[in-house]
Amino acid sequence: MQLIRLSLVNFKGVKNFSFVPSGASADIFGDNAAGKSTIFDAFSWLLFGKDSLGRSDFEIKSLGPDGEPRHNLEHSVSATLLAGKEITLRKIFREKWTKKRGHASRVFEGHVTDHFIDRVPVKKSEFQAAVDALCPADLFRLLSDPRYFPDVLHWQKRRDLLFSLFGAVADEDVVKSNPALADLPRILADRSIEDHNKIISRRSVLINKELEKIPVRIDELSRSLPDVSGMDKAALEAKVNELAEVCKNKVAEISRLENGGQVAELTRRLREVEAEDIGRNAQPRQEFNAALDALAREIAPLVIEKMEIRAKLSSLDTSMDTCLATIKKSEQALQVLREEWREINAEKLEISVDSVCPTCGQALPPDQVAAAREKALAKFNQDKARRLADNVEAGKYSTKNMEALKKGVIDLQDSYDEKSTRLVAVEDHLTKLKAEQAALQKKGPIPVPPNPEIEKIKKQLEDLKAGNAAQVAAAQKELDEIVVLSETARNNLALINSRAAAEARIKELEAQEKALAKEFENLENELFLCEEFVRSKVALVESLINSQFELASFKLFKPLINGGLEECCEVMVGGVPYSSLNNAAKINVGLDIINTLSRACDFSAPIWIDNAEAVTEFIPVQAQLIKLYVSAGHKKLTVNIEEAEKTKAA
Repeated sequence: MQLIRLSLVNFKGVKNFSFVPSGASADIFGDNAAGKSTIFDAFSWLLFGKDSLGRSDFEIKSLGPDGEPRHNLEHSVSATLLAGKEITLRKIFREKWTKKRGHASRVFEGHVTDHFIDRVPVKKSEFQAAVDALCPADLFRLLSDPRYFPDVLHWQKRRDLLFSLFGAVADEDVVKSNPALADLPRILADRSIEDHNKIISRRSVLINKELEKIPVRIDELSRSLPDVSGMDKAALEAKVNELAEVCKNKVAEISRLENGGQVAELTRRLREVEAEDIGRNAQPRQEFNAALDALAREIAPLVIEKMEIRAKLSSLDTSMDTCLATIKKSEQALQVLREEWREINAEKLEISVDSVCPTCGQALPPDQVAAAREKALAKFNQDKARRLADNVEAGKYSTKNMEALKKGVIDLQDSYDEKSTRLVAVEDHLTKLKAEQAALQKKGPIPVPPNPEIEKIKKQLEDLKAGNAAQVAAAQKELDEIVVLSETARNNLALINSRAAAEARIKELEAQEKALAKEFENLENELFLCEEFVRSKVALVESLINSQFELASFKLFKPLINGGLEECCEVMVGGVPYSSLNNAAKINVGLDIINTLSRACDFSAPIWIDNAEAVTEFIPVQAQLIKLYVSAGHKKLTVNIEEAEKTKAA
């Protein structure tokens, strides 16, 4: 792609500038702040809506002495490009001012950008599609700015671009180049190096966490092992079973003492009499609950109706307030219309007709003057009649609406009175029912006197049990002693089982620790193979990539202290990092990179070099080269076109 012509009007302070390199390389000279960088900004904005630094929010408009943007100017950039065929692109950035109804002056509403292709207005999408067809924005910056690739583009994107264009090295070739990598394909299976490294990393972290926890767990278990010296598990199990049988027999003995034949009979009779008492008391309770339920069912709908009536009254109250307010506004509007009618009706025409011809200065004929007066009077009367009619029509419409609203207020008031009457009735009924409910709750169910036979039977049972109390107490004491012996045996047996479980868990953790350590060792070996693969591949790729450039070379990885590798993409020249080069070397190595990328992409764009005065000799390039020089002797921009032997000053 070649730049044939570039024109700026009111762009970033440049009032009018035309640059016609006609596809040839050119030098542009200018003092500081003369507008050199503005030319590149304009070219970038025209194509991609951004300045030469990639910013979309830069100031396009020309500024006044106070530093504020100047208004009512069109800011335009146009360029004629040759890319197979000539195409002329143009953008106009302008302010949008609108005169709104009721405002005496125009109102600023923002900015609009107009787009043109070969002088034909087009939509923004059509314009952008045409630009993208010429050169996508990312590719343009790569091929037009020598500093973009080595200084602006993120190292990861630089690396990805170099690998995609020049780093076509098959993994199989890398494995064949290094015998130590023979097992790597089996380890990777269908995964990539990156994916397998992620798996190793995640698994290694998990293993390390587990390996840190296992010794702590083993130590905790070891310190919590109970002392079971002198305890025999088999003997304790036999003793627990024996004592359980003795305990069972002793409990049966106590039960027989407490529940002899007569005691059992009296106990059964007591349960029967108590059940009869419960049945006798159930009927009054059921009747009491039924009466309460009946009152509750009667109260519930009345409470709901009361709430609904209050809500409706509130709504009616609001509606009446709204109608009354609207009526008041309508009456005020009618009063305004009446005053307006009187003012219109009182208007008189003061006819002033020029009786002298404005062209020749001679007096007009009387019939023409009279006709002009009659025409003016007729127009005045016609306009006055129309305005009076409009006023009357508006008054009729407002009166009709106001009458309808007044009728609506009467209807609303009737409904309000009806609802209020119903609310009083509902509240009275509710008060009566709630009083009945409170009285019933206070009274409660009618109590039934207890059966005197219950106390009689209980007295007989107490007398019988008192006679067996001594035997029961002795048997209970023996049972308590048996229970203590049984619990002691069970606790000792639990200690033995707990120690055995803890020792088994310790062995399990020790085995797990060995397995995890072995797995971690295998992962470290796999990680070494992956890093060795990367080292081998990068060595091949570095050689392949660096062979494509004249000046530039690339350091694509750097070794770490732990022996691993870290990806990078550092531009080098003769072993010197790009960041340490002087400006001239940086520009030339940038041109070298553009030359190679242009060949790889089979495309070239105009190359813009700012601060070109830093370079005494530029390396040859195949693209159009536009160099911007700082020159104190050129207060205005001056252009030298190569091979054209002409100079054009701004």
